[in-house]
Order: sequence, then structure tokens, then C-alpha cells
Amino acid sequence: MKKLFTLIAAAVVSLSASAGNTYYVNYVQLHSLPAGAGQVYASESSTVSESDWTESEVAEVQSIQQFGYVYLHAKPNDGWQVAGFAATTLDGNGDPIYTEEIFSTSNPASVDVTTSDISSDSRDGADLAMPLDPNRVFLALYTHVKPATVAEFDSLGSVSISKIVNNIGDKVTLTATPNTAFDPSSKFAYWEEASSGRKITEAEFTVDVTGVETYTAHFTSDLIVTLDFPAEGGYQLFWNKRDLLDHSFPENVYNITFQLVDSVSDGKRYTGAEAQQLSHYFWQNNTPTILYGAGQAQVLLSNDTTVNISEYDNLITAQQDVNVDTMAVAYKYYTIDVENTKFDLIQPGTLITAGTHYIRFAVEDFKAGFEETPEVLYWLPTADDVVGINGVEAADVRAAAGNDKIYTLGGMQVKRLGKGIYILNGKKVYNP
Repeated sequence: MKKLFTLIAAAVVSLSASAGNTYYVNYVQLHSLPAGAGQVYASESSTVSESDWTESEVAEVQSIQQFGYVYLHAKPNDGWQVAGFAATTLDGNGDPIYTEEIFSTSNPASVDVTTSDISSDSRDGADLAMPLDPNRVFLALYTHVKPATVAEFDSLGSVSISKIVNNIGDKVTLTATPNTAFDPSSKFAYWEEASSGRKITEAEFTVDVTGVETYTAHFTSDLIVTLDFPAEGGYQLFWNKRDLLDHSFPENVYNITFQLVDSVSDGKRYTGAEAQQLSHYFWQNNTPTILYGAGQAQVLLSNDTTVNISEYDNLITAQQDVNVDTMAVAYKYYTIDVENTKFDLIQPGTLITAGTHYIRFAVEDFKAGFEETPEVLYWLPTADDVVGINGVEAADVRAAAGNDKIYTLGGMQVKRLGKGIYILNGKKVYNP
């Protein structure tokens, strides 16, 4: 329930630094609208503990920073949800001017401190420049019905609603618009109603506001790539001439680095520096990537068709036919066998045809880890990247007790461990 009084949460935060730099002054005030719909909190932290919430409908933070963010937090009361945050100003009476020009639907929203209109080249000057009244004012807007896009694919289209802050009894119209400027192949597919999963195939539709509801617009595009992994988890080689749009994979897919062994049984490790660098150059187009995942996932490619090829790439796609004997002698070259999680040495005289994916390892690194160049290298994911074994040995994993809780990366509980990566008692473990 809404209190009969309004609390103002205030914090003064400062950073020490050497003179001669720019200090940005931000006196931020955040208002909750409409009244009674929720609480707000403002700070330099992107997280809020439960004790920080004081049922305040106005929050303030005074910040002096050389760089960084002020974070705007909103917590809806029962029967409401956060629509987004809008920037505004105060009127002559000191009240915020209402606007529905939302700049962020993220919660918390981040405000770059360097965009402030007040700054000083010294800390003392910044202290003196702190205004008596807020120089930056924001609204946390609450609503009942709101549109959304699939976060990973929001470049493919936009959504709008006829009344952002709506109430029970209103009628609102939602509209989805493909972003053909970003991708000419982008098309609206359907809306999905959060509470029921119901699909609506009209790009524009009208609905009665009867409670809290979110409608998510789905778009199709030739730039969306679907990755199908076994439900229990498995590997695949991902490659595309285009870059990934946001340089990340979905939560159920991992881009892995390796520890390499020349025999599964003797456990001899590949100790060269390259073993830790395999993932460094996976984030650009035209570079093959070995992924581990469970279930289905989708990624969005960039609309930039520029092909980037780096001399530092270790996983490589041949751009033209080439004989291995003509390639740099400082490396040994291997084909990639994803199904058997191994690399096979490319023999002298072999013609590597255009489009073939292969991997290279520096000869000097082999001298550090092996007595001679191995014909076959098997891989194991490194603990720091995917596995997170945290001291759990493979033998212990295989002998997991019947009362242990075992889940796939997709969240499905299973009775026993198969080959691959699982969640065992809350930790990621690898069962070879």
C-alpha cells in the first residue's frame, strides 16, 4: 500500500583522483509515476538490496565522477509493471513535467555521468559546482499493458503502444514495425501474450486493459541463425561470413577454450600459450568457433558484410585451395573433428580445399608440452571458461551419488551423468 508521505532517498558519493582531469557533477532526481504505482531508488550501484527500498516515490543521488553511471531503479507495486524511464525537467513549482518519451526500458536504467552539463577540472571545483536543485530529472513510468521485443533481436524491429501509462478499463493499440533499414529481410511474425502464450498474427491490434500483461513481438530475418544441440548437450562448429551482432551467445551456448591432451588415458596436457588464446579471436566474422550447447538457440548476425581475417586467428577457414607444405612452418595444422572432440594432424602434401575449417598450433608450444608433434589431439574444456569444475575430479563426477541433483544446461533434471557439461549440486562439471 502507498504511504501517506513521501520519503526521499539521498546519497552523496565521491571519487578521489588526481587534479587535471574532468569531474562530472550529477544531481539526479527520480520520480515514480503514477502515484502509488511503485517505488524508486537511485545510486551508483547497479544492484539494490532489499533494505535499500524505503517505499519512496522520489529518490535522489548526488554524484561526482570522472566516468561511470548513475543507475535508476524501479520496483512496481502489486498490479503494476515498469514501462520504462523517461528524462524530463521540473516546472516552476518544482514538480516533474510528465512525458512518455522513454529512453530506456531496462531496469535498472543507466545514466552516463559524462553527459552532465556541469563539470570541473578539479575535485574541489566539482564540490563547489554541485547545484542546490537537481540538474537531471527522470521519471520511472509504471503501467499495466506494455509491448516488448525479444531482447537479443531488438535490432530487427520496434514496438509501440498508443498509451504507455495505461489503466484498467483503457483500450490500447499495440504496433510492431520491422526495421528494414537494418535488414531488408526483417518481417513481423507474431505477438506472444506472456500470461497464456497466445499468438497474435496481426502487426497492429487493440486490446482491453484488464490487468498486468506483456506482449512480445517476434520478427523473422535472414540474419537469424538457429543452432541445434542435443538436449543433453554437445558440440558443434559455428562459422559464418558475417560477424555476430552483439558478440555474445545465448545462455545455453558456450564458446569454449581448451586444454589439449595427446591421449585420453595418460592425461598429458598441452601447456603452450595458444591453449589459453583459442577464444580470443572468436568474436569476428569468417572465424570458425567451437561451441558447446544444450537444446536450441538462435543468434543474430551483423548486417555488416565486411570480411575480417586476422593473422592471429588460430581457428581458420581456408579462403582458397592451399597445400599444407606451402604454409608457415612455425605451425602444425589440424583438421577439426567435432563429433569425436579431437584434432587430426594434416599430413605433408595434403591439399586443404577452400572452405575447410582447420586449427593451427605453434611448433614452439609443442616443444613445451610434448616430446613430438602428436598425430591426434583431444580436447577438454578449461575450468576457467565453461566447466567451472571447482575441484571436482572427473572420477568423482562419474560416481555422483543417487541423491545428487543433476541438471542439463537447459535446466532439465536427469538421474545420471552422460558425457558433457552438467549442473551438479549447483556447480558446472564436465564428464568426459
